[in-house]
Amino acid sequence: MNIVYQTIDKAMRKKIIAEYGNREARYTRDFETTIKKHVHLEPDSCSIAALHEGKPVGFISICTKTFAAPLSHVQDAYIDILEIDEQYRRQGIAAALVAQTETWAAQQGFAQIRSWSSDNKVEAISMWHALGYGLCPAKIWVEWCQMAVDGFYVVKKLTAHAK
Repeated sequence: MNIVYQTIDKAMRKKIIAEYGNREARYTRDFETTIKKHVHLEPDSCSIAALHEGKPVGFISICTKTFAAPLSHVQDAYIDILEIDEQYRRQGIAAALVAQTETWAAQQGFAQIRSWSSDNKVEAISMWHALGYGLCPAKIWVEWCQMAVDGFYVVKKLTAHAK
C-alpha cells in the first residue's frame, strides 16, 4: 500500500474534517470540533496527514506546550491528536507519523515529546510502549463534560538536533 505523508494546511484540514467530521468522539461533542481544536496550523506546531490515493487515512498534530510554574521557562512538544482510520490500523502509519513529529520536535531543540492516551485505546497503549515511550497511569478531569477519564501520560526523551 502506498501511503503519502503531507503537511496539513487549511485545505487539508478541511479535507480531514470532511472525512472524519461526522464521527462521534468519546470525550468531545463531535469529531469536527476535536479536529478544529487539536489540528494545529501555527508556526510552532507540526501537523501531518497520511494519505492513501488522496484520501486522508490518518493524521497527527503536535504543538508547543509550556510547563506550569516553577518550570514555566520550559517548553516541550505535545502530541495533541493522533488518529488512524480503523481499516488502516496496524500497518505502521501511526508509527511513521509519530517518527516524523519526533524528528520535527528534535530539530526544534525540544528535549522530549509527550502525549496522553485514554485507557480504552488498548492498541495505542501498546504502540506507545513499542515506540519507546514511558507510560504513567493518570486520571484527568474533562471540564466540559464534568467527567474523570482514566488513561496514560506518555513521554519520550529526544536527541536534540540543531535548529
